Amino acid sequence: MLGLEVWLARHGFMGPLISRAKESDRRVRLAAVTALGGLPKPKVVEPLCRALDDESDEVRETAAKALGGRGAEIAIEPLKKSLGDKEPKVRKAAMLALITYERPVSLWGCAWLAGEGGPRQKTEARETLLAAAGDAILPLRTALTDGAWQVRSAATEIMAALKDPRVEEQLGAVLQTDPDADVRKAAAVALGDLLGPNAPDALLAALNNTQEDVAVRSAAAKSLTRYGAEKGLLAWIWMLAIGDDAQKTTGHRVVADAGLAAFDPLCAALKDGYWTVRRAAAGALVEMKDPRAVLPLCNALSDGDWQVRLSAAEALAQIADRTSFVPLKRTLTDPISGVRAAAALALGRLRAIESVEALTPMLTDPDYEVRAATIRALGSLKSTRTIESLIAAVKDESDIVRHAAADALGDLGGAAAVDALCAALKDLNDRVRVAAAAALGKLRSRAAFRPLAEALNDWYSIVGHSAARALLEIGPPPSLWGHAWLLGSGDEGEKAGAKAAIREAGAAAVDALSAALKIWQVEIRCAAAQALGEIDDPRIVAPLVVEGTRPPLNDAVLKAAFQALFNAKQPATGVQLAKAIDATIFMPDDKPLIERMLEYVRTLVQSSPWLTKQDREALAAVYKKLRTPPPRPAE
Repeated sequence: MLGLEVWLARHGFMGPLISRAKESDRRVRLAAVTALGGLPKPKVVEPLCRALDDESDEVRETAAKALGGRGAEIAIEPLKKSLGDKEPKVRKAAMLALITYERPVSLWGCAWLAGEGGPRQKTEARETLLAAAGDAILPLRTALTDGAWQVRSAATEIMAALKDPRVEEQLGAVLQTDPDADVRKAAAVALGDLLGPNAPDALLAALNNTQEDVAVRSAAAKSLTRYGAEKGLLAWIWMLAIGDDAQKTTGHRVVADAGLAAFDPLCAALKDGYWTVRRAAAGALVEMKDPRAVLPLCNALSDGDWQVRLSAAEALAQIADRTSFVPLKRTLTDPISGVRAAAALALGRLRAIESVEALTPMLTDPDYEVRAATIRALGSLKSTRTIESLIAAVKDESDIVRHAAADALGDLGGAAAVDALCAALKDLNDRVRVAAAAALGKLRSRAAFRPLAEALNDWYSIVGHSAARALLEIGPPPSLWGHAWLLGSGDEGEKAGAKAAIREAGAAAVDALSAALKIWQVEIRCAAAQALGEIDDPRIVAPLVVEGTRPPLNDAVLKAAFQALFNAKQPATGVQLAKAIDATIFMPDDKPLIERMLEYVRTLVQSSPWLTKQDREALAAVYKKLRTPPPRPAE
């Protein structure tokens, strides 16, 4: 069928082709329009324009393509009308046809291509429209009424980039009436970029519209903040919820600077449809330190979102107003464990005897976080009525609960809690052992001396540090055991204090330093050995020779022990040292250090005129024994 139309076109018979373009058969019309489009004659423009209204999308598309590049003025309006065609391919053909015209006509095609073209077409169209400046406003305004949201969104963004104040009113209308949320969001962003004088009213209206899409309201809030704090506190309250770190910081400052003027906007935000804003408002209300905030925060404890309820409970904990007791007590039954825990802590901050009665049942809550929070709350209330429950909690299945119980007992446990805390020094959890040691230090019970002294050798050094500080709290002589540990492993201030305390104690510190020689930490053993060498007491020799030569040998400890023996110049040092070495069963890996030990023995004999004859003979014998390899076993 197309062959006839081609023949007619080739021989210049336009009349039959125009007639066939009106045939009822779609295929005939398509063939005729295709043939007409191939003719360069101006007379074909009019029938091609009529074909833009054809019921067939293929015919309309073919006609639009054929009109491209002709520059015919009568085709401009029909092509513009085709930009709103229901079929994307027809629209695309009309866009491409229009951009073949000179400006400003070509800008109409660009206004649509910026939203519906390919990636490269979008970029080129945008650049063309921006370069056209004011000439692009009319086609862009028309594009804002297009049925495709992509076209409207692109037109909105480009209009904002033009920075032309004439588009402000149009963008405000888009923000209020466009059916697509993405386009309204783009309009909100555009108004912020435009910074026009009337934009704040439109932005504030969108922000206050609780039925509006959250993304649109967020964009409106961000744009509104660009107009300064005086344009709307609500926008800055939103920044507390959705802003980046810098925006949140500024938001806190703006709300704080507003003072009491921020109270009503914050209360309004506490009822906002967006839970993030409600949560931020609860946090900001507490920072106002206004007693009027208690009631709205108590109401927020019934919020439908658990994170808002959590934020409200945390805020009420900071305010600690007794009028919040009943709502907080009711919140102890909240289905979310984190909210119950926050309510428990808030009740503890009220310092009310009624809080004890409300909290005690929560010690059996199925969630460990709630039990731990309850224990911390009861600890802050300092009620002795709960001691037995706290003592029982030291054996809870959760280490978090055990830690909280140990910590609380340090504040109000008394003598009744000592045994439980001493047992907790052997807990499998490091943090529980640290808390138990610290609690025993607060109780200052001498009954805890031995368990704390054993805890100094805990494999986790922080436990040892906590035990050492606890022993200092108990006072002398147990405090000397703490000083002996801190002498080698405390901070600079603790080391200086320990050194002074041990020097003042003199011979009374021998037992504590001797015990420190058995601790696994090399620094502590070396420091203890050095301190023993400065004490004029014959009792120092035994621990130095035993612990200094105990396998597995340590080079630093070995050196410190021999140096201490040399400094002390105690009688019978050689005899005791020889006995200790002779009784030791060395490991094969100790051979290099045995050689070092023999050097120390030889130096001690040669440089210590105070050694007795018996000392020298004993050291000579053990020296010879270690130098002589053991006999081979019989074959």
